[in-house]
Amino acid sequence: MTNNPDYWRQKILCFLHDPPPKALDLGRHEEMAWEMVKAMLQGEDEARLKDEAGSLKTADHLASAADRFVFPKGKCSVSWNDKFIFRHPMGKARYPLGEKLKLTGERAEEFVANALGGIDAEDLRLRFFALWRFLRINTVTQTGAGNMALLPADTRIPDHTIWTHMALTSALHGCRLAEDGRIDIKPAFLVFQLGPVQDFIASARSTRDMWSGSYLLSWLTAHAIKAITDVLGPDHILFPAICEQGIFDAIHRESVYEKIRFKGQDGKTDTLWQRLYRDEFYRSNNNRSNNKRFQYQHQLPLEHLLNPTLPNRFVALVPAEKGQCGYSGEELARQAEQAVLSELHQISEACWQHFQTLIQRCVSEENLLNPTQWEDMKKRWDAQVERFPQISWAVFPWEAGYEPAIGKFSKLPINQENPGAEPAKKYTPAEVIKRYHRLATELIPVEDRDERYYSGEGKDRLNLPYGLLWTANYHFADYLMSARRNTREFSQFNTDEHQEGTPKDSLTGKEEIIGSEDLWKALRNSDCKGVFKANELRTGYGAISLIKRLWCRSISGKTDETKSPSYLRCRLGFENNDDFERALGFDSVQEIAQRNKRQGRREPANPYVAVLAMDGDQMGKWVSGENLPNFKCQLAQEARNYLIPYLEKVGTELPRLLTPSYHMQFSEALANFGNFVAPLIIEYYDGQLIYSGGDDLLVMLPAENAVLCAAALRAAFRGEKD
Repeated sequence: MTNNPDYWRQKILCFLHDPPPKALDLGRHEEMAWEMVKAMLQGEDEARLKDEAGSLKTADHLASAADRFVFPKGKCSVSWNDKFIFRHPMGKARYPLGEKLKLTGERAEEFVANALGGIDAEDLRLRFFALWRFLRINTVTQTGAGNMALLPADTRIPDHTIWTHMALTSALHGCRLAEDGRIDIKPAFLVFQLGPVQDFIASARSTRDMWSGSYLLSWLTAHAIKAITDVLGPDHILFPAICEQGIFDAIHRESVYEKIRFKGQDGKTDTLWQRLYRDEFYRSNNNRSNNKRFQYQHQLPLEHLLNPTLPNRFVALVPAEKGQCGYSGEELARQAEQAVLSELHQISEACWQHFQTLIQRCVSEENLLNPTQWEDMKKRWDAQVERFPQISWAVFPWEAGYEPAIGKFSKLPINQENPGAEPAKKYTPAEVIKRYHRLATELIPVEDRDERYYSGEGKDRLNLPYGLLWTANYHFADYLMSARRNTREFSQFNTDEHQEGTPKDSLTGKEEIIGSEDLWKALRNSDCKGVFKANELRTGYGAISLIKRLWCRSISGKTDETKSPSYLRCRLGFENNDDFERALGFDSVQEIAQRNKRQGRREPANPYVAVLAMDGDQMGKWVSGENLPNFKCQLAQEARNYLIPYLEKVGTELPRLLTPSYHMQFSEALANFGNFVAPLIIEYYDGQLIYSGGDDLLVMLPAENAVLCAAALRAAFRGEKD
């Protein structure tokens, strides 16, 4: 964890370098930003802060260059007016933001000041977390401020928001190397992935097992992400969007959110956690129509923490070398890997205790419980857990030089030409970069070029090639990760000397069962209600299947003193086990079928259950930028009028460059669908969510509702109005 106050103070300065209402009052934006800084850094020397802020502009310039074209200085500026249009980053949709947002710069500034007001955190790291997690949501949920969520970073190309620009700027500065007084930003991409996924989730005996496997993968991924964000800050995660992710919030409850306090005007204080989450479950009274008002508009029910919505892969922005944070990208990747293994070890130990408690309660034969057998069982248990999960990661330092980078990039398979492609897609990614480079360094008149982005006597060299090369560097990292995952690591599956001849796990068919056949026979003949059913214990389970079954369950012992509480419930901090169990949903398909009979919408009620699996189409093309919209269509009219004569020389069908804000907004859209839209639709159709990663879903629901639910989910995912 990085507690260097200089690091976190500079990140706060970078995050607040532009105020959210900048587009509404460009002339006062520096003044507005300074008021935000003073509110967040009370007690700091103001003269020092101003000097320090002035030295941190490199990250802002780099973020701007990465997200936008290097526009000519003062030639195509766009003023805010009631006809201002925000352009969807993925296509043709347009939103009349100027018409909808009836705010002056001063009024918008008041909303931001209200959002910042009263924050009380003991150190700068906590203050930065508060900014990242709460500033936007606390601003836009005020009455009349909802459309501030779409305030643009640049009015000339209004397809990305000021909020993503603020986060990107602070993340890039977090990749700073400080040597000899120089500020040198050297970023790298970290791609991290856990596996297996589909086979792991599918190896389940019950609905709860499927949910548990899905949630466990999300939980472990969250701990890998936490290892990065504890050091660098949460703004460094590009994919998935982790703001408002329940699991990410849950594992920061005690260490961050309960330490950040707010002082209200009435003198009372509450924590950030209390402002983010309601203190009860939505289903606490078996009443899904419970419409009791939350204390704050943005409060979420506790069920939100139980949605398995984090995918098994993430992409982070990290320092290429040892940076101001104290770590290099590779060191951080190893810490993330260790965080997964450490958390899995804790879960494993808790579940082993659960299993022991269960055996001691249900098995009376003393010959099955001697010390040697316990020792052999634990040895096999540990050996099986050590082989899970498969962890892959790759760190790719950004190529900085334009010529060497474009030369290498041109050789990647993605740049194979496709003569039959439609006009908007006829350029390879490398060709797109070359044409933008020509536009910036050859076609724009020298006298119009912004000196912040150029060097050389004729302003013929770009100072910040990182920005133009985001596409190339992203694809380099992706190919490096693919190569790493294709490098198979083979090892014999040996766990113990008694392995040969032992029955296999009845769910996976791979691991040997924990314990003897006689032990599982004794369990089958005993009362294991609430954990196992008699008809499922024909052979037994291995360690990983048992962990999926046990980590989210409380186990009753022979006495109250030997009762083992649910590991997950304890980690989430929930006190009432009945409410927790109810919030988890139904345990089995049979229970869902019985519910369907009780609540059937038709007569006679249909007890049949359906499994609904949905997967977003062409997601790889969207992430890679293959489906990006036309560049000129994303420009405001004034910018388009200026650039069209020059675009005609490089191609008016030139697509928009792949940019960090595009990736961040795309990730946010997927997260919003998975966290907020899909669960509501599934709940309406009496379904149970197993997994929702944004572009893919797995749901159990009444068969009679399956087609209607699928149609509603598809329409919502596509943004269809009807």
